[in-house]
Amino acid sequence: MRTFLLLSILASSFIAGTVSAQSNNVIYGIKVDSGTLTPVHLTSFDCGTFQTSIIYTFPPGITIRNFGYADEHSSFDAYNGRLFWRDDSMSDRHLYTFDIATLSLSSSPNLPESFGQNICYDAYNNQIILKGTYGLLLGYDLATFEPDTIAQIPYIGYGTALPERALNAYDQQFLFTHIRLAVGGINDDSIVLVNTASGSVTRNVSIGYPGIYDIQYDDNLHRFYGFGGFQSHLYSIDTTTLRPTVIANLPDTALRTNYEATYDPTHGRYILMYALPKPNSRLERRVAMYDVATGAQVVDTLFPDEVMAHYAGTAAAFRLQNNTGTLKALYGKAYAWTLNDTLLPNEQNQKLVSNRPGNYRCEVTFMNNNRLRSLPFTIAPAKVPPVSPAAAAIVSPNPFHDYCIIRFPAQQGTQYTLQVSNSLGQIVRSEQEFSTGSILFHQGSLVPGLYFYELSCRSGEVWRGRLSIQ
Repeated sequence: MRTFLLLSILASSFIAGTVSAQSNNVIYGIKVDSGTLTPVHLTSFDCGTFQTSIIYTFPPGITIRNFGYADEHSSFDAYNGRLFWRDDSMSDRHLYTFDIATLSLSSSPNLPESFGQNICYDAYNNQIILKGTYGLLLGYDLATFEPDTIAQIPYIGYGTALPERALNAYDQQFLFTHIRLAVGGINDDSIVLVNTASGSVTRNVSIGYPGIYDIQYDDNLHRFYGFGGFQSHLYSIDTTTLRPTVIANLPDTALRTNYEATYDPTHGRYILMYALPKPNSRLERRVAMYDVATGAQVVDTLFPDEVMAHYAGTAAAFRLQNNTGTLKALYGKAYAWTLNDTLLPNEQNQKLVSNRPGNYRCEVTFMNNNRLRSLPFTIAPAKVPPVSPAAAAIVSPNPFHDYCIIRFPAQQGTQYTLQVSNSLGQIVRSEQEFSTGSILFHQGSLVPGLYFYELSCRSGEVWRGRLSIQ
């Protein structure tokens, strides 16, 4: 939400770089010493004990202004423990990364001036999603520092930010609210959903004003959540209809201000930070937690003054992303794949090469040495019609390595097409214009496993069979 939150009213005297013990049930924030913009501290708020610790003090030169609208200009990689942000000043065009495990700060090369400052981290593709010029939605690769176009959104013009946004990285859904000026200068908001794989864009007509803010995503329940409206409801957002449904009413909304939110995926809680006016113009910072399944408020307690809030916990397991037939794990530094609980020693990358039927899991070691195991993903055997001896060609050798020869009774002057599919039924090789009854088939880039071939011609003749690559 577009609010610049209050600075800390308490003085701090911690030594730069001091580390305290951390759990996963914490919220990271930024605070400063009383009466000044520096020094700037990274803090953690334990959601169980409600205690705050300073875990790092940023070096000179980093001021509170660097974090700008901190909830909009920052994003968090909860798996690897990395905080990303863009500077509030348009003159500073870097993307900053802070590694919580090593307490190290780094920055990217200068981003183009047309790049937006509102960012969102993609945990599968290790990229930052942000807006480019004239309606381009971009993915900024954190390894190569190169942008790639995700989608074109025609009605999002130059200079329009994406303040209220969240990403379902598994299903490749990026959801945000679009604010437009209606007749009479009254804002009118709508919800926009972008498929980051295909680039398709879906938009609802209108959700009115004020809209929905601080959108969060729950990977366990597969739902987007946010709050807003004149009555300050807590909403669940359906990604098919793009319509919000009220799941809770937030009390005392007339007295609250300076909202900011994060999400606890472990317990299914929407976490809302707010300021409550007190006598003598003093504002009391508080945190409220809501169970999204029941809508009940489970916590409402004092919270230190922060200018960003990112929950550090992750779910107990993650889902493997199936991207065009290739299983993909979350981004980390090491990967261990198993098939039916047996380790695959040659599978040590983020993407799985094997396509053999069975139950796959992946254990990812992240950059902070934390480990997380995926939920199982099943590859079912392909449903292939039975092959009769009369309809089968002769393949020799079979099984084979490198190449084999496929022989079949071809008719003179007839052109044939060869298609080869994997165990998922996906076509992995297609070759045309065969006119002889002998085909030299090379393994090429195909990995060892079971494949199925089909030879056909326009007259309707078909030969089917199996290929086994060792």
